[in-house]
Amino acid sequence: MRRQPDQKTTSLRNARQRQEIIIGVLVKIDESGPHVEFPTNVSGLPVAARSTTSLQKSDAGREVAMMFEFGDLTRPLIIGLIQPHRPLEPSKSVLSHIQADRIVLEANGDIVLKTKQAKLVLRENGDIEIHGRRIVSRARTLQKLLAPSLKLN
Repeated sequence: MRRQPDQKTTSLRNARQRQEIIIGVLVKIDESGPHVEFPTNVSGLPVAARSTTSLQKSDAGREVAMMFEFGDLTRPLIIGLIQPHRPLEPSKSVLSHIQADRIVLEANGDIVLKTKQAKLVLRENGDIEIHGRRIVSRARTLQKLLAPSLKLN
């Protein structure tokens, strides 16, 4: 003879069946807390919810990711705000100024400093390349070029 499941067992089974994430809308936040609307809401009114994330009144109208406590559709739990898609922006300068007595950059390979129209390459083999639209070299006292040979044009 088979036993009939009690209410607690049935409730737990139903809860396990409804543990998927639902996308809803944060309708408002008032003194009683957040209120959400979601596709499986049969009440026709926004439902009071709890949240695992910090929400602001200005978040009203945004999509939220939700689950339901114990699978109970009258107990929504907001687990996060859906973030709007933003195209990747080109990387911006992270560091604009370094002030130090000495800066050392070391690499096992080449070191390259590059802008849109200029490039300085320190090669692993000891070669140095300077590329630019115009290259200026100034010295206050003496400027030396030391090399076994020097080629101009």
